Amino acid sequence: MFRRILYQLVPLMLVKGFSAVSAFILTLLIVRLLNPDGAGRVLLVITIVTVLSNIFKFGLDVPVLRFLSVGSKAPARPGLITLAIVWSLLLACPIIAVLYSVSGGLVTSVFGKPELLPTLRMGLLAVPFFSVAFLVSRALLAKGLPVQSSFFEGVGVSAVFILLIFFFAFLEVAPFDDRVLIGLYLGSAIFVLILSLFVCARRCGFSLPNRFVDLEMFRSAWNYWVATLMNMLVQWSGLVVAAIFISSRDVAYLSAAQRVASLVSFILIVINMLVAPKFALYSNEGELYRLKRLAKRSCRLVSSVAFCMLVFILLFSDKIMLIFGPEYVSAVGWLSVLALGQFINAATGSVGVILNMTGHEREFRTLTLYVGPFTVVLSFVLASNWGASGAACATALGLALQNVGAFVLVKRRLGFWAC
Repeated sequence: MFRRILYQLVPLMLVKGFSAVSAFILTLLIVRLLNPDGAGRVLLVITIVTVLSNIFKFGLDVPVLRFLSVGSKAPARPGLITLAIVWSLLLACPIIAVLYSVSGGLVTSVFGKPELLPTLRMGLLAVPFFSVAFLVSRALLAKGLPVQSSFFEGVGVSAVFILLIFFFAFLEVAPFDDRVLIGLYLGSAIFVLILSLFVCARRCGFSLPNRFVDLEMFRSAWNYWVATLMNMLVQWSGLVVAAIFISSRDVAYLSAAQRVASLVSFILIVINMLVAPKFALYSNEGELYRLKRLAKRSCRLVSSVAFCMLVFILLFSDKIMLIFGPEYVSAVGWLSVLALGQFINAATGSVGVILNMTGHEREFRTLTLYVGPFTVVLSFVLASNWGASGAACATALGLALQNVGAFVLVKRRLGFWAC
């Protein structure tokens, strides 16, 4: 089984590698096309959209993956992906409408940046498209299509966004500003969603559910949704909170550093996409030994690759940040701290995925309920005193605490160390 995963790893690594490269190029284009203040606004809005789109999946991606996994012995659920999409839109759209209407007060009272308003409002419109596309990508992953799933999960939007930027630059329609770029971002999200629905209809099929309310689906989704919400707080609250205390220019520097640091755990994201359906399958069949063996082997692979990435970033951090511009070199310290946090995230293995795919979503949710608010409070304390440096330290510490805690939980609930 692990050998089969290694065979699947090559094409998926290529797709995810392209995703990482495209995200890097996208960040580079944004900071090159706009001044630091404009780039800071765009990157902040993209961060907010990323957080909200993950929140407004409402955890429905986990039951989609668990119950639709190929070979699973779980009872059949016709129309599950259709049901998940419908509920996601029914719950998300009213909240997005409220956020849109009160965004004027938010940008002034919270961020103190009234010029952020038009960019933020356009970004909010993209949130439902991202949420639905992610649910569709989970259905494709459950059906044994990790490459297609990876494309619609992230790389598709970045690639289309980059192509649109070059297309509009070639046409010289209008000068680029933050509103134009976020408009292209919204267009990319719409295009990728339409394409993902077409592919899912061809490969998985859509059907009407037998019932509108699936209590087991909601229970599984609720626990994971809370965990997702807290995980978003851990990963992104540092940047969002820092935006209250620092300039848009420093937000751009910190955002670029955080995106580069995420390359350390890039291999973990790839491996998680391959092993998550297997963990669900082994859990449903009661094959704990195979689950344990897969967890340990994948963790060793992830740790080795992540360590190499960490060393590379620490050795060449100044040269990496110089790619964005000479002024971005001032963020090398933040990059080093964030990279260490991402390494701990990767070195503990797929512990969050293991807990969620084996029916221990509630324990993982409880853990994140402690770590998430702690990270937010720590971000406020550190960012208010030390600015972006404090925010970077809070993010790294939150990542470390959450993943070490999940590592211990796997031992307590399943009886083995994940690495």
